[in-house]
Amino acid sequence: MKRTQLISAFLSLAALWGVQTGSAAAQSAANAKPAYLDARCPVEERVEDALARMTLEEKVALCHAQSKFSSAGVPRLGIPEMWMSDGPHCIRAEKLWDEWDDAGWTSDSCTAFPALTCLAATWNPTLADTYGQAVGEEARYRNKAVLLGPGVNIYRTPLNGRNFEYMGEDPFLASAMVVPYIQGVQRNGVAACVKHFAVNDQETDRFNVEVKIDDRTLHEIHLPAFKAAVHDGGVWAVMGSYSIYKGQHCCHNQYLLRDLLKRDWGFDGVVISDWGGTHDTREAALNGLDMEMGSWTNGLTLSWSNAYNEYFLADPFLELLRSKEIDEEIVNDKARRILRLMFRTTMNPDRPYGSFATKEHALIGRKIAQEGIVLLKNQDNLLPLDPKQPRRIFVVGDNAKKMMTLGGGSSELKVKYEISPLQGIENYFSPASQVTYAEGYSSVPTQNRHALLLEAVDAARKADVVIFVGGLNKNENQDCEGADRRSLNLPYGQDELQPSSDAVGERSAGHCRGMVRRYGSRQCDRFGARRRSESFGQIAVHLSGTAGGQSGYRPGCLSRGRQTGGIQRGDFCRIPLERPRTDQAALLFRPRIELYHLRIRQSDRRGQANGPGRNNHRQRAGEKHRFACRCRNRTTLRQRPEIVASAPGQRAQRFPQNHAAAMPKKRLT
Repeated sequence: MKRTQLISAFLSLAALWGVQTGSAAAQSAANAKPAYLDARCPVEERVEDALARMTLEEKVALCHAQSKFSSAGVPRLGIPEMWMSDGPHCIRAEKLWDEWDDAGWTSDSCTAFPALTCLAATWNPTLADTYGQAVGEEARYRNKAVLLGPGVNIYRTPLNGRNFEYMGEDPFLASAMVVPYIQGVQRNGVAACVKHFAVNDQETDRFNVEVKIDDRTLHEIHLPAFKAAVHDGGVWAVMGSYSIYKGQHCCHNQYLLRDLLKRDWGFDGVVISDWGGTHDTREAALNGLDMEMGSWTNGLTLSWSNAYNEYFLADPFLELLRSKEIDEEIVNDKARRILRLMFRTTMNPDRPYGSFATKEHALIGRKIAQEGIVLLKNQDNLLPLDPKQPRRIFVVGDNAKKMMTLGGGSSELKVKYEISPLQGIENYFSPASQVTYAEGYSSVPTQNRHALLLEAVDAARKADVVIFVGGLNKNENQDCEGADRRSLNLPYGQDELQPSSDAVGERSAGHCRGMVRRYGSRQCDRFGARRRSESFGQIAVHLSGTAGGQSGYRPGCLSRGRQTGGIQRGDFCRIPLERPRTDQAALLFRPRIELYHLRIRQSDRRGQANGPGRNNHRQRAGEKHRFACRCRNRTTLRQRPEIVASAPGQRAQRFPQNHAAAMPKKRLT
């Protein structure tokens, strides 16, 4: 009897212990994080776990916008929404949920960094990394998951209204500069979105233009910078362009997105449409677009409130999936890519917090501007100007006082402060010198152009030094999104200042004696055509565009020059944009291979033995080494410029496939 009771008690205790143990295990399992919320798990495991938990409707919701600059998350699973911001020069002011008007925040005034064309002119990949790091910090501080930049479309015409947003005409240079920029941005847990993929050459009629080029032109001119961004930069997002190529819009182009970008290049990120760049549900679903933004409203010409459920990848896409006309694996691939982006950005607990509009960022902007500026001309050593020497300085030009950060389209910025060229000159040369100012020209149509011109000429007679601040100023049909320039002429009658200033006399030696080109800088200028740079005959100093901005206009570029790193002395190899000249190739722009001081001469149009487009390396004639490079316009081969590199005592170097290793080791001086 006792033995039976002991066995029964033992079994009871064992059962009780088992119940408690099972309960604890069950409680532990209940408290465990699912894999998609566990940052210790690999990203791909988190992606698949989250995808398996989502409904079809939730997957589709990831694929289109929910506001002007955000896409939906999955609230049921604790997956947050994702916010984007225009770039690439910093973070745009906050917009209302469904309007293009500013939200009126008082905490969104950012740093104004130089434009990318100025960054490219530095030829300094280290600075590109620093630029990207700083912009990424500001984006992260503002809780942006995606920075809509950088832009790497190649200059195929000098009239493109958005050239200032890109990295020049040379695919090699753009490739070398975009990689560190992307790496700097993404180091902050913010995705760079390289744009506009691809063949985006103009703004006028940009929604309807069909680009017809051969494959060689596409792969050797238009695509290298994008390929470098994917392969070397590891970019997390790519934005499609408005152009039409091979009969399909580039935002849902089978060849560009599905075949080339994703299959051949192995891109594992998200393809985002440009705002209003999506036109067809089936093409968008099947040809590689992952996230649709801005349909029915592009911010410039189209507007439709709260259209998000009508997007091509919204309800119409969902209906095709429900009816089995499109396989669910199509939306699964899109959702995987978007979830992967989220785990790299908004759901990455280890990303830094960032910083915003700091003094350090302003100094970075100044450093980039200083290295991007180029001194083109300094006859009779007019420069530097001694700030301690008393003189009468006359500043002429509407751009000397105009704020440039407020315009340009999607690259506009709300900045913490902006210092104009006029203010910078006054601060630097006062009180030793007397600084006077006149408009000389005006962008306001109602102004009397002739009266302004006469006023400038009269003031110039009384001055010891005349500083002309000219160029473009972000207005329509200039350096601005949505429309291209109408001509290479400088606007608002600026060219008329040359013949009208003949009365200035001997003081200026009859022509422009000093020329500073500070162009493409976000806080510096919106650069004018270099073809016109020498047209200001009697102006002593020519600043092509304004030279002010948040990092501060530093007249040290006029007074100290190379000695303090203010500017780079005039070497055309440093400029990522070449002017057309009658004694050079007829092409306006052409890719160049440059290590040393180069001169370009016109070759026979019919080419040499190796034929146009072939690289003739290691042909040696004394100390000169010849390289032949191919140049094309949009459709056909026009001219073949021959590049002759003179590098006394050094052998010309053949560029390796690794573009970063091929950057010049020695600064051009």
